[in-house]
Amino acid sequence: MQATKTPERIAGVSAQSVPILGKKARHKLERELVDPDSPEATPFDSADEALTHAAGVMVFSCYPDWPWRVYADHAQGVVCIQLQFLMGENDYIVIPIKLLTHEKALYTHVMQQCGELLERFGLPRGPYNSDKFLEALGRIPVHRRRKGMIPK
Repeated sequence: MQATKTPERIAGVSAQSVPILGKKARHKLERELVDPDSPEATPFDSADEALTHAAGVMVFSCYPDWPWRVYADHAQGVVCIQLQFLMGENDYIVIPIKLLTHEKALYTHVMQQCGELLERFGLPRGPYNSDKFLEALGRIPVHRRRKGMIPK
């Protein structure tokens, strides 16, 4: 596997502000790419990466600076979006790929689903607000923010 970095600007947005992309959360500017000739490669890898990138740029353009995690999985037919730190490790918004027939549909579904998710946590739609985020984080039960067993 070889790791490459994203370009300086993505769709007119500074690369420093692009959300974490990919199935494995890595540094904000890195995505792990699979060599198409490697035995680990699947026929969906390039399509997954392209859709993950497109959805990530849409999420960031709608709701900048929130700690989003985005990935697409064509084998399962879904785009998964997570608001990190507030959602559990395995909790995602799931958008079926079959609904994303064109770029406007992607934008509409991402804007709607991510906005509703922010509202469920009592956060404002729009740019990141650290005070509101910390307040919402404080409302999450401790056992949801931990990994492993709760001490007795």
